[in-house]
Amino acid sequence: MGDMRDHWNALRAMTKERRASRLATACVDGWEQHTPYHWHRTINGKKLNYWPSSGLVMIDNKKHNIKSKFIRDLLSAVKEQQ
Repeated sequence: MGDMRDHWNALRAMTKERRASRLATACVDGWEQHTPYHWHRTINGKKLNYWPSSGLVMIDNKKHNIKSKFIRDLLSAVKEQQ
């Protein structure tokens, strides 16, 4: 195989490991699971779709990372209300 093929295979393996790690460490509290890879919840009448393996959260067709300040503030406000 060529050098580029080896690099792509290494990249693919690294991505697979990173996604598996994110999925294993994701917090399940408050989320309903469609599948092990797609979760959702409703906050203030808005539906949040969450893919824990990639860390993607979608609200009103806008993409956010689960680590973004906006999402963290939103989730912490919900925890405080409970």
